[in-house]
Amino acid sequence: MDPFLEKRSSERHRDKSSVTVAYFNTETYHPARSLNYSKDGVYIELDFSLKPGTDVFIRRDRTPQPDMDCALREGYRSVSVANVKWCKEIKDFNRACYGVGAKYYNPW
Repeated sequence: MDPFLEKRSSERHRDKSSVTVAYFNTETYHPARSLNYSKDGVYIELDFSLKPGTDVFIRRDRTPQPDMDCALREGYRSVSVANVKWCKEIKDFNRACYGVGAKYYNPW
């Protein structure tokens, strides 16, 4: 079995936006950036690692544009709570960086 097979159940949408991340129920916020999202979760990059299983609060620093395609709106959350599924160090010689995959909690 190929370990690189796509495991996602929903379509990803590219996104390069600033987000703010905090451990859930804390008041210490950290800047990060979102690179893609789906109706089920989000991929972010930030300057520190997050332990898988950790719950985080994610807030986008901008709201969606009114003319945004409806298909792209699916999964676009301005504010969400998500569970970290994985975290991997990104080898970058200029700075420490970590890629994080997080799954949204359902709002209902």
